[in-house]
Amino acid sequence: MSEHESYFNSLHSGGDECTTERAYIMLHPNTSYEEDSFLQSSDDIPTALDGAFSQLLNANAISYYEISILDTSVANYPDFSDLTNNNIDDKFKAYLTTDSSQDNGTGTNLKNYNGLHLLVHSAGCNEDICGGEYADDVCGDEGQEYSAFSRGVMGWTGAECNTHSGMRKNSAIQEVVHGFIRYKGIDYQDLCHDDSTPTTYLEHRLGKVDKYGRITPMLTYHDDESNLVNAGKCDGYSANDNYDFTQTLTSCTETAVKQSANRMCISQTKPDYCDNI
Repeated sequence: MSEHESYFNSLHSGGDECTTERAYIMLHPNTSYEEDSFLQSSDDIPTALDGAFSQLLNANAISYYEISILDTSVANYPDFSDLTNNNIDDKFKAYLTTDSSQDNGTGTNLKNYNGLHLLVHSAGCNEDICGGEYADDVCGDEGQEYSAFSRGVMGWTGAECNTHSGMRKNSAIQEVVHGFIRYKGIDYQDLCHDDSTPTTYLEHRLGKVDKYGRITPMLTYHDDESNLVNAGKCDGYSANDNYDFTQTLTSCTETAVKQSANRMCISQTKPDYCDNI
């Protein structure tokens, strides 16, 4: 049983939901194109996310995860055909919260569902329209704890990434994992060797380019930035011509998620229905 099952159909899950530190990922394909072409294939975004969060589960960074998709018989997909970096966050937020400009079909503010809401769109895939809202520095201030462990957080990624399935999968993993890391909740000096004012983009230092030239999820799109590639405990190699991707998370990424999940200020309680099992 899932506390998110009212409007979502489960695709993958792992671990014990009657625990704390649960990660929910809710997919929102905005047209049947994404659902038919990627969500039902063997080389798809949900499978990549399942692999990544299975790694986090096995590393004891989380205790449960569930990947689900908004019920297509209910969903009222918005028109994202003219997406730009300047309007995607406003459009997706309007869609989730059913404001006056958009009805998502559920009549419900879906951001009340804690977890990462990932829009999978077909407006291309590049750095400008793959992103999201990430955890801020507020913790324990009038209930404003901010991460996908404790509230609904948005992310978005394109379903067409230069026809490269590795980039498409890494992009989805990166945007989702960003939402489960509360930057001020991790030992960023230790993990990222940050010697300046902490900013969100430094989370990319949790990734690396491995010795085979494969880019791990958190460094996707940033493999040519030497200040990121050559920093942090997960020191990698300079980008090279063997442009490829791996969906294997670094130990730094696993540690950052674990530290974020274990922060007392965002720790979850067990679902009410667990008491009746």
